[in-house]
Amino acid sequence: MSCAQLATKLDIEMLHANQVKIYSASVPDAELPRKSGAEVDRELNGRMLLRYIRKEDAARYLRGDANRQCLTPTAYCPDDAISFLNLPDPTTIRTHFLLFQAGRIPEILGPRYVAWGQGIEYILPEGFSSDALANPWPISIR
Repeated sequence: MSCAQLATKLDIEMLHANQVKIYSASVPDAELPRKSGAEVDRELNGRMLLRYIRKEDAARYLRGDANRQCLTPTAYCPDDAISFLNLPDPTTIRTHFLLFQAGRIPEILGPRYVAWGQGIEYILPEGFSSDALANPWPISIR
């Protein structure tokens, strides 16, 4: 078992222990449960959510972003993040991540399994404000 598989499995077990249903990857956003950030914070036991980004996007999200975002509770190395999360532009390694406090996000959808990946995702349908960031800048990951 790889570290990425182990990390994902541990997150699945944590969610199941908290009686959280993880939806199929085929469930569209419109059919996912809408939750408050406080609800998601409780189901994650206070764990933070992550968004993996490219180095060139490191400053792009520091003021927030109103576009739909996909986040995960699972820590991955750069190579595994691409395949486990089925990230767009798979030839560009994600060298940084943003750390989010779920309780500071008004609305979150999910969780569900990532389509054509192996991870878990939560959706921010309206994006996020900068105060949702647990750290005010992106963090490097290796």
